[in-house]
Amino acid sequence: MLIEDLLASGLGGTERFDRLVRQRLEGLPAAYRRVVVAAAVLGEDVDGQRLAVVCRASDGEVSEAIAAAIVVQILILRAPGVVAFRHALTRDAVLAGNRAERAAVVARAAAVLDDEGGPDAAARAAELWAEAGDQVRASRAWQRAATAAGAGGAHSTCQLASRSTLPACMRCEVSWTQPGRRPAAPRPLRGA
Repeated sequence: MLIEDLLASGLGGTERFDRLVRQRLEGLPAAYRRVVVAAAVLGEDVDGQRLAVVCRASDGEVSEAIAAAIVVQILILRAPGVVAFRHALTRDAVLAGNRAERAAVVARAAAVLDDEGGPDAAARAAELWAEAGDQVRASRAWQRAATAAGAGGAHSTCQLASRSTLPACMRCEVSWTQPGRRPAAPRPLRGA
């Protein structure tokens, strides 16, 4: 059944689709579900090795989980070693239906992406750190994303990351212009 057909029917298409995705996901073993949720947290095109690190699983375990998720039509193989969700709504349904598992993997995924560097990984890490409630790490990751994007000539990405850095810094009163400065505890600004 195609997502477009479900949505076009207008008869609870989105809810019906979400339920179908949840049913397929629930049919997988718990370890496989964790891998699928981690893939959803990581983003659109997910590297299998990165997924193994985030899940603290072997490459073989992750490969088995990916193969099972492909069989139930949740994931697709985008390129060798890279998976993606069949549709953005599939990813959304996985994220919405697995809040506890999502919360458990957010900080681990942010830390893995933070270690990788690169503007895209740093930007996604910043988003995840913010979701995890760590504004200090979020602002630092946004700064790294802006710096890496600017150095790589990706000026629009640099501008976007720079614009995201300031609000993150303002929320926790961190000055990222002073390397190594870390407040005892982030304090929200008055009225924020």
